[in-house]
Amino acid sequence: MSDAIKKLYRNTVGLEDLLVGEGTEQQTRNSQVVTVTKINAGNLPFDEATTLAEQVNLLKDNYPNITIVADDITGVVSVAGSLTEVLQVQSELTSLLSINAQLVKLVSIADNVVPNIDEVLAAADNAATATESMYDAIAAKMTAISYATQPEDEYVIIYTSNGDGTFTPTTTTDFSALHWAAKASGFATQQDIIVDSLQFSGGNGTQGTMSWNADEETVDLVNDGAILQLGQEIHINVRNTSEADIANGTVLMATGSIGNSGRITVSPYDGTSPAKTILGLATVDMPDGEDNKATMLGKIRGIDTSSFSDGDILYPIAGGALTSIKPTSGVATPIAFVVNSHTSGTLMVRVSTVDENYYLEDFNNIGTVVDFEGALTWV
Repeated sequence: MSDAIKKLYRNTVGLEDLLVGEGTEQQTRNSQVVTVTKINAGNLPFDEATTLAEQVNLLKDNYPNITIVADDITGVVSVAGSLTEVLQVQSELTSLLSINAQLVKLVSIADNVVPNIDEVLAAADNAATATESMYDAIAAKMTAISYATQPEDEYVIIYTSNGDGTFTPTTTTDFSALHWAAKASGFATQQDIIVDSLQFSGGNGTQGTMSWNADEETVDLVNDGAILQLGQEIHINVRNTSEADIANGTVLMATGSIGNSGRITVSPYDGTSPAKTILGLATVDMPDGEDNKATMLGKIRGIDTSSFSDGDILYPIAGGALTSIKPTSGVATPIAFVVNSHTSGTLMVRVSTVDENYYLEDFNNIGTVVDFEGALTWV
């Protein structure tokens, strides 16, 4: 407050007839009517450079929202009730200016933050996902350690993350690598390992299963539908391309091959092709277009040999059939003999490329052998 205003307050204290406003007013003093000039508050000094009215007008120009409060200096006097209240209003206006400046700063900050709010939210989501992944990785590591190092005869424990840095353990029925290593070490010290059968991985169903065959005194190996007696039989992979199913025990001849697959294509022997085309007998029933086994050497079981006698020598004929009567023309190749004559009998197969008719014909055409002075001579 300026010194002039302070002086005014001091000089007017206790003067009930002091009038604030503009113009004059008649008053009676000591029974006499006098004209009293009202004090115009607007002319009071605000500071050394401006009056109160000028300062109010300045505020009105700069801040339209204040016009409701300071419509004019008379309104200010009416609202404030006294000069002290007018000054209080001015002080509050100053505070409003300060608040407005802060709001401007906040708006500026908001303008910079709001456009990036999606990035902020995405970053928060990414952080949450990364934290989740970290907990899952820790759980996986703990599980892996259990699978590797869980003590012998103790089940492996699987850990799952609860998402908050804690983990739930679940006991399995699996054993760790350490467990099996210890067991293997124990097996290695034993002299004998005895099992009923042993199956290798990679096959379908019972494929790859090995077991002891007491009758043949060898090991049986289960192939694709056929059983191989190790050391006593020879099987080869073939594919039926005859456009018809081939029955078990049918004599097979090679008709070609399928590129890099290693598969030899076969069909039933036609009775006229050279003996060298004969591969063996079908070991099992062979559907058209499928792969299976042909027996070159060994026993074939479960075929009807009832039309033959035990020990009969069999020759291939047309249609892949067998006969015990040696052909007198064409191909005469002994290919099997009957082990057991029965509706579900057994043949012993031994494929040979010897055509007895061919070699007999050559032998008949070479002439006679004579002894000439101790030397054999063909004539």
